[in-house]
Amino acid sequence: MKRYVDSKLVVNAFARKLATAVSPNCVIVNTVCPGMVATGFDKGMPAYIRIPMSLVRAVRARDIDEGGRTLVYASLVAGQESHGKFINHNKIDP
Repeated sequence: MKRYVDSKLVVNAFARKLATAVSPNCVIVNTVCPGMVATGFDKGMPAYIRIPMSLVRAVRARDIDEGGRTLVYASLVAGQESHGKFINHNKIDP
Protein backbone atom coordinates (compact mmCIF):
# COMPACT_ATOMS: atom_id res chain seq x y z
CA MET A 1 0.00 0.00 0.00
CA LYS A 2 2.94 2.36 0.57
CA ARG A 3 3.65 2.54 -3.16
CA TYR A 4 0.03 3.53 -3.80
CA VAL A 5 0.40 6.53 -1.47
CA ASP A 6 3.77 7.41 -3.01
CA SER A 7 2.30 7.29 -6.51
CA LYS A 8 -0.54 9.65 -5.50
CA LEU A 9 2.01 12.11 -4.10
CA VAL A 10 4.10 12.01 -7.30
CA VAL A 11 1.05 12.47 -9.56
CA ASN A 12 -0.09 15.52 -7.57
CA ALA A 13 3.40 17.04 -7.57
CA PHE A 14 3.71 16.48 -11.32
CA ALA A 15 0.31 18.07 -12.02
CA ARG A 16 1.18 21.15 -9.96
CA LYS A 17 4.51 21.53 -11.77
CA LEU A 18 2.91 20.96 -15.18
CA ALA A 19 0.28 23.60 -14.40
CA THR A 20 3.05 26.18 -14.02
CA ALA A 21 4.34 25.39 -17.52
CA VAL A 22 0.99 25.23 -19.33
CA SER A 23 -1.47 28.07 -19.68
CA PRO A 24 -5.02 27.36 -18.47
CA ASN A 25 -6.16 28.97 -21.73
CA CYS A 26 -4.66 26.00 -23.60
CA VAL A 27 -5.48 23.14 -21.26
CA ILE A 28 -6.61 22.85 -17.66
CA VAL A 29 -4.40 20.56 -15.59
CA ASN A 30 -5.72 19.14 -12.33
CA THR A 31 -5.77 15.92 -10.35
CA VAL A 32 -8.86 14.11 -9.15
CA CYS A 33 -9.81 11.85 -6.27
CA PRO A 34 -13.24 10.24 -6.47
CA GLY A 35 -12.96 8.91 -2.91
CA MET A 36 -13.34 5.27 -1.96
CA VAL A 37 -15.22 3.53 -4.77
CA ALA A 38 -16.45 -0.07 -4.67
CA THR A 39 -14.41 -1.45 -7.56
CA GLY A 40 -12.81 -4.64 -6.19
CA PHE A 41 -9.41 -2.91 -6.02
CA ASP A 42 -8.36 -5.30 -3.25
CA LYS A 43 -9.23 -8.57 -5.04
CA GLY A 44 -5.63 -9.74 -5.28
CA MET A 45 -4.74 -8.94 -1.69
CA PRO A 46 -4.46 -11.51 1.10
CA ALA A 47 -7.62 -12.42 3.02
CA TYR A 48 -6.45 -10.67 6.21
CA ILE A 49 -6.63 -7.38 4.25
CA ARG A 50 -9.51 -8.23 1.91
CA ILE A 51 -12.01 -9.15 4.66
CA PRO A 52 -11.67 -5.95 6.72
CA MET A 53 -11.64 -3.90 3.50
CA SER A 54 -14.93 -5.48 2.43
CA LEU A 55 -16.48 -4.31 5.70
CA VAL A 56 -15.10 -0.79 5.27
CA ARG A 57 -16.24 -0.74 1.64
CA ALA A 58 -19.77 -1.79 2.63
CA VAL A 59 -20.05 1.16 5.02
CA ARG A 60 -18.00 3.86 3.33
CA ALA A 61 -17.51 3.26 -0.40
CA ARG A 62 -19.40 4.99 -3.17
CA ASP A 63 -20.78 3.06 -6.10
CA ILE A 64 -18.99 3.38 -9.44
CA ASP A 65 -21.50 5.89 -10.88
CA GLU A 66 -21.18 8.20 -7.90
CA GLY A 67 -17.39 7.97 -7.95
CA GLY A 68 -17.35 8.78 -11.65
CA ARG A 69 -19.17 12.07 -11.05
CA THR A 70 -15.95 13.64 -9.75
CA LEU A 71 -14.19 12.75 -13.01
CA VAL A 72 -17.03 14.24 -15.05
CA TYR A 73 -17.00 17.37 -12.87
CA ALA A 74 -13.24 17.81 -13.37
CA SER A 75 -13.50 17.25 -17.12
CA LEU A 76 -16.59 19.24 -18.00
CA VAL A 77 -17.65 21.58 -15.18
CA ALA A 78 -14.57 22.84 -13.32
CA GLY A 79 -13.07 25.84 -15.05
CA GLN A 80 -9.77 27.64 -14.99
CA GLU A 81 -10.00 28.05 -11.21
CA SER A 82 -9.15 24.34 -10.93
CA HIS A 83 -5.88 24.69 -12.90
CA GLY A 84 -3.07 23.09 -10.89
CA LYS A 85 -5.42 22.09 -8.10
CA PHE A 86 -6.68 18.87 -6.53
CA ILE A 87 -10.38 18.02 -6.93
CA ASN A 88 -11.93 15.83 -4.27
CA HIS A 89 -15.67 15.03 -4.11
CA ASN A 90 -16.44 17.86 -6.61
CA LYS A 91 -14.64 20.44 -4.50
CA ILE A 92 -11.44 22.21 -5.45
CA ASP A 93 -8.77 22.01 -2.75
CA PRO A 94 -6.09 24.71 -2.69
